[in-house]
Formats: sequence, structure tokens, C-alpha cells
Amino acid sequence: MFKQLTDEIKKLNADVADFATQEKAKVLRKQLIKWGLVMAVVGFVGVFVCFTLFVVGGVTTTVGSGITARVIVPFILFVPCGCLGGLGVTIAKLGLSILIGGETAKFVDKSINDRCECGSTIEADEIFCSKCGRSVRKTCSNCGEINDISSEYCKKCGTKL
Repeated sequence: MFKQLTDEIKKLNADVADFATQEKAKVLRKQLIKWGLVMAVVGFVGVFVCFTLFVVGGVTTTVGSGITARVIVPFILFVPCGCLGGLGVTIAKLGLSILIGGETAKFVDKSINDRCECGSTIEADEIFCSKCGRSVRKTCSNCGEINDISSEYCKKCGTKL
């Protein structure tokens, strides 16, 4: 199940610019986060309740009478509740790993544009990388405006770079 889900997430993240893919990714992300959080909360509340019942049941059980159902039932349910909580966290994390076009894509592009291919941080006024000398900006031949290296057209005059 998780293999198919992770493959689907990788496919959606690979084509984040496509509008249809974005809509499908939004729906899947919302569902995974919602159900993952519900499962996590139910599971971890169950763990807390089982632990509390186990401790209280163990205290009220007398030593001579042996172990009663008040001790056994919470002890047995403790593990499945913990597994449900862990599974819920995993599903929610998978939902958060889905990239959505728009703001997420702008954030990724911005973080990439602030670094040279060599890994060095690029200052806003640099045209060449201070570490490796690689060109990190394009200068417009028409107006002289300095543009990002990924720009295809000048941001000031619209000339193709």
C-alpha cells in the first residue's frame, strides 16, 4: 500500500507545474493529512487511556487475586493503539511531502536561485559567483537590466535574453 502511495506522490511531485496534477495533488494531500491526523490522535489518546487504565487497574488489583481483565485488556490494547498512532503520523507525513504548485513552487525556485551550482550563496548584486566564477545573472542586451539566470525575458523591457 505504501509503495503505491509513495510512487503516486513521486509522480505528482515530478509534474508540479501541470494544473490537473496540482488539483489531484491538493485532494490527495488534504485527505492524507486529515486521515493521518485523525488516526494519530485516536491512536495516541488510546495509548494514554490504556496506560492509565493499566496503572489504575494494577493498583486496585490485590496481590492475592492474580491478574484480572482490568489489567489484561488495557495491556493488550496498548500496542495496537500505539501502532495506529504511528501509522497516522506516517500517513500525515506522506501528505505533507506532496508539493503543490504556486506558493510551494515559488519557495523552491527562490531557494534554488539564491545558490550557485557550486553551493555558494549568491548575493543580490552579484553577477558572477564569488566562489567559482560562474555567471549567476543575465544582463539584458537592450536595456542593461540584470535578471536572474533562469529568466528567459528581461523583467524591465521584455526583450528575450
